[in-house]
Amino acid sequence: MKVINYSKLNPPHSIEKIKIKEIKKFGIKITKKLHENFTKISGDKSLIHTNKKFCIKNGFRDKVGYAFLLSNILSKIYGEYFPGGTELCLQHSEKFIKPYYINDFLIIKIKVIQKNTAAKLITLEINIKSKDDLIYFAETILKLSLNK
Repeated sequence: MKVINYSKLNPPHSIEKIKIKEIKKFGIKITKKLHENFTKISGDKSLIHTNKKFCIKNGFRDKVGYAFLLSNILSKIYGEYFPGGTELCLQHSEKFIKPYYINDFLIIKIKVIQKNTAAKLITLEINIKSKDDLIYFAETILKLSLNK
């Protein structure tokens, strides 16, 4: 899974260096291989993700991308880019607004909306767009508790 990092980062980030309203942007192309690998890992072979004829019959333009693949991509970003591998996810709430498809290029925008330095907590707001359409919204609370 290749995530494009549009922000200049030197992970891991300490709680003191993270700023409220700070924004990080990432991009990823949902390739056929990525989709198929998630099928294998998740074991989810439902028709909505694997059968184009079924999807078209039900009003979609192609096989629908996995909702939880988006969560998986965020896990990679949190662990490798921002905040960069020093965190534990305490809470994650997500809304899947619109479907996405194989070959879509997704733009992921992560904004720091709260920070508690003493408790080493940050709250992130995540928006994912395909073209100009918002397809996903989430809010995540991370504890930056691990020292390298």
